[in-house]
Amino acid sequence: MKSYLIFLTSIRSLLANKLRTLLTLLGIIIGVATVLMMISVGTSASSAVTSSIKGLGSNLIFIYNLPNSPENKQINESDLSAIGRIPHVKKVLPQVSFSATIQYGSSTMDIQVNGTEPDFEEMRNAHPVLGRFITSVDIASSAKVAVIGYGVYEELFKDGSFFGKVVRINGMPFTVVGVLEKKGSQSLGYNPDDMVIVPITTAQQRILGSNRIDLISVEIDSESLVPIISNEIESLLKRRHMIESQEDESFRILTQEEIISTASQITGILTVLLAGIASISLLVGGIGIMNILLVTVTERTKEIGLRKAIGAKKSDIMLQFLIESITLCSIGGLLGILLGYLGSILIARFGGWIPVVSPSTIALSFSFAVLVGLFFGIYPAYKAASLNPIDALRYE
Repeated sequence: MKSYLIFLTSIRSLLANKLRTLLTLLGIIIGVATVLMMISVGTSASSAVTSSIKGLGSNLIFIYNLPNSPENKQINESDLSAIGRIPHVKKVLPQVSFSATIQYGSSTMDIQVNGTEPDFEEMRNAHPVLGRFITSVDIASSAKVAVIGYGVYEELFKDGSFFGKVVRINGMPFTVVGVLEKKGSQSLGYNPDDMVIVPITTAQQRILGSNRIDLISVEIDSESLVPIISNEIESLLKRRHMIESQEDESFRILTQEEIISTASQITGILTVLLAGIASISLLVGGIGIMNILLVTVTERTKEIGLRKAIGAKKSDIMLQFLIESITLCSIGGLLGILLGYLGSILIARFGGWIPVVSPSTIALSFSFAVLVGLFFGIYPAYKAASLNPIDALRYE
């Protein structure tokens, strides 16, 4: 038989049982849509993580004090000037961070407080949209002033008036002098809009009662030099704190690229895991197609016997059933891609990130659907093609 006649015969067979065909399609549609949405969610999450890390600033090296490390080996204020003297280092920014409760009137919320210096504004892209940032005068006087995130502003100052108002951070009064621009929730549950910035001297002396430094951010003048400068900083700090072995380290140095790479690996594993789980539903849909085709073989036994008796080849019968299976999966795949695309947009909007549905993801989902159709159609097609024409004609 000619290929187009086989195709037309397959389509007529599918249309002859519309309800059964529709129910069979549902398994493929749901499977493809789920696979597409899961891959899209993973890709969108990875993109959001990368974007949020890059949004911290450019050409940065982060030096963290490790918890429970000996105090004499931790990075401290005396290390700042030593790091600043390394060639190609533009800025060195100390920071101390802790969780706290902020209160204004009857409204309270949990926040992250960052005690830092004025360079934080440019290095970490934390620009005020209202009011001002902290200044060197605030640092020198350990002023009790605060720059609040946009989420804190919306939660506490519903009337829009904030300047000069006094809030309490862990019970201590602070005057609000600025509001940071809105950034929205970012990766790993971190939301910069729920952040409050105070002078580092105020945080150390008035709140914590300690000169500890949790983090030093170092800005380099060239991205290509970041790995080299990172190694120089590590060698410098090890000499200054007399650290001789890996086990004795009290700090950790990370670059933006290392953080992005680690985060991408994690989200990549999660994406593969989600897609693997979602593909199970597509396999279940494939099993449904196999069951329907086996039923069809039984129902059309006489038809198959008649066609073989008048000259249809074994390959013709097998090709017809394979075409039915692949056609079902192809139609289901296209409808599933449409449903998955719309679902990905809705999930991304609900999660607050930008939806990412790449052409390669669409092609992968559709190809998988077609392969499922081919795989699960082989056995019914072989069974139909192997029928003895005499036995088939006598079948009741």
